[in-house]
Amino acid sequence: MKPLRNRIVLALALTALAGFGAAASAETSALQLNPVRGFIMTAPSVEAEGASIHGAVCRRDWSSRRPRFVRIERLSGEGIVVDSRTLPLRGTLSTRGGCGFYAAHNLAGGQSTQISALMGR
Repeated sequence: MKPLRNRIVLALALTALAGFGAAASAETSALQLNPVRGFIMTAPSVEAEGASIHGAVCRRDWSSRRPRFVRIERLSGEGIVVDSRTLPLRGTLSTRGGCGFYAAHNLAGGQSTQISALMGR
Protein backbone atom coordinates (compact mmCIF):
# COMPACT_ATOMS: atom_id res chain seq x y z
CA MET A 1 0.00 0.00 0.00
CA LYS A 2 2.84 2.38 0.83
CA PRO A 3 4.49 2.24 -2.64
CA LEU A 4 1.16 3.13 -4.26
CA ARG A 5 0.70 6.07 -1.89
CA ASN A 6 4.25 7.25 -2.62
CA ARG A 7 3.60 7.13 -6.36
CA ILE A 8 0.36 9.07 -5.99
CA VAL A 9 2.09 11.75 -3.90
CA LEU A 10 4.93 11.97 -6.45
CA ALA A 11 2.44 12.25 -9.32
CA LEU A 12 0.61 15.07 -7.55
CA ALA A 13 3.89 16.87 -6.83
CA LEU A 14 4.97 16.58 -10.47
CA THR A 15 1.60 17.87 -11.64
CA ALA A 16 1.92 20.90 -9.36
CA LEU A 17 5.47 21.56 -10.55
CA ALA A 18 4.41 21.26 -14.18
CA GLY A 19 1.78 23.94 -13.51
CA PHE A 20 4.52 26.32 -12.37
CA GLY A 21 6.49 25.56 -15.53
CA ALA A 22 3.46 26.29 -17.71
CA ALA A 23 3.71 29.94 -16.74
CA ALA A 24 7.22 30.15 -18.19
CA SER A 25 8.00 32.58 -20.98
CA ALA A 26 8.63 31.76 -24.63
CA GLU A 27 12.23 31.03 -23.58
CA THR A 28 11.07 27.52 -22.60
CA SER A 29 10.87 26.54 -26.28
CA ALA A 30 14.65 27.00 -26.57
CA LEU A 31 15.26 24.81 -23.52
CA GLN A 32 16.98 21.42 -23.52
CA LEU A 33 16.73 19.13 -20.46
CA ASN A 34 19.22 16.28 -19.95
CA PRO A 35 18.15 14.05 -17.03
CA VAL A 36 20.07 10.98 -15.86
CA ARG A 37 18.64 7.45 -16.02
CA GLY A 38 15.87 6.85 -13.50
CA PHE A 39 15.07 10.55 -13.02
CA ILE A 40 12.95 13.17 -14.74
CA MET A 41 13.37 16.93 -14.93
CA THR A 42 10.21 18.99 -14.64
CA ALA A 43 9.62 21.93 -16.95
CA PRO A 44 11.48 24.75 -15.23
CA SER A 45 10.06 28.15 -14.48
CA VAL A 46 11.94 30.69 -16.60
CA GLU A 47 11.63 34.32 -15.55
CA ALA A 48 12.93 37.63 -16.89
CA GLU A 49 13.80 36.19 -20.32
CA GLY A 50 15.99 33.47 -18.83
CA ALA A 51 17.76 35.55 -16.15
CA SER A 52 16.21 33.34 -13.42
CA ILE A 53 15.50 29.62 -13.74
CA HIS A 54 13.88 27.35 -11.10
CA GLY A 55 13.24 23.64 -11.52
CA ALA A 56 13.24 20.15 -10.06
CA VAL A 57 14.81 16.75 -10.65
CA CYS A 58 12.53 13.91 -9.45
CA ARG A 59 13.10 10.20 -9.02
CA ARG A 60 11.15 8.11 -11.52
CA ASP A 61 12.60 4.63 -10.82
CA TRP A 62 14.58 3.02 -8.06
CA SER A 63 18.26 3.84 -8.29
CA SER A 64 21.10 3.43 -5.81
CA ARG A 65 22.71 6.68 -6.98
CA ARG A 66 21.16 10.10 -7.32
CA PRO A 67 22.17 13.28 -9.09
CA ARG A 68 23.76 15.80 -6.77
CA PHE A 69 24.06 18.81 -9.10
CA VAL A 70 22.54 20.45 -12.16
CA ARG A 71 24.52 22.35 -14.76
CA ILE A 72 22.80 25.27 -16.47
CA GLU A 73 24.38 26.62 -19.67
CA ARG A 74 23.15 29.67 -21.59
CA LEU A 75 24.10 29.38 -25.27
CA SER A 76 24.43 32.00 -27.98
CA GLY A 77 22.84 31.56 -31.41
CA GLU A 78 26.07 29.93 -32.61
CA GLY A 79 26.05 27.39 -29.75
CA ILE A 80 28.82 29.07 -27.75
CA VAL A 81 28.43 28.94 -23.95
CA VAL A 82 27.76 32.50 -22.74
CA ASP A 83 27.17 31.67 -19.04
CA SER A 84 27.18 28.47 -17.01
CA ARG A 85 26.44 27.47 -13.43
CA THR A 86 26.77 24.22 -11.51
CA LEU A 87 24.24 24.16 -8.67
CA PRO A 88 23.59 21.65 -5.87
CA LEU A 89 20.19 19.97 -5.74
CA ARG A 90 18.30 20.78 -2.53
CA GLY A 91 15.48 18.63 -1.20
CA THR A 92 14.67 15.01 -0.49
CA LEU A 93 15.90 12.73 -3.25
CA SER A 94 15.77 9.39 -1.43
CA THR A 95 15.90 5.86 -2.85
CA ARG A 96 12.09 5.69 -2.71
CA GLY A 97 11.18 8.93 -4.43
CA GLY A 98 11.23 12.65 -3.96
CA CYS A 99 12.55 15.68 -5.77
CA GLY A 100 15.60 17.89 -5.58
CA PHE A 101 15.22 21.57 -6.44
CA TYR A 102 17.54 24.17 -7.97
CA ALA A 103 17.43 27.90 -8.66
CA ALA A 104 19.76 30.15 -10.65
CA HIS A 105 19.59 33.94 -10.76
CA ASN A 106 21.34 36.70 -12.73
CA LEU A 107 22.17 34.51 -15.73
CA ALA A 108 23.62 36.19 -18.81
CA GLY A 109 21.43 36.47 -21.90
CA GLY A 110 21.49 33.82 -24.58
CA GLN A 111 19.40 32.28 -27.34
CA SER A 112 18.90 28.90 -25.64
CA THR A 113 19.42 27.09 -22.35
CA GLN A 114 20.70 23.61 -21.63
CA ILE A 115 20.10 22.02 -18.19
CA SER A 116 21.84 18.75 -17.28
CA ALA A 117 21.59 16.61 -14.14
CA LEU A 118 25.02 15.51 -12.86
CA MET A 119 25.81 12.55 -10.60
CA GLY A 120 28.76 14.25 -8.92
CA ARG A 121 31.87 16.28 -9.47
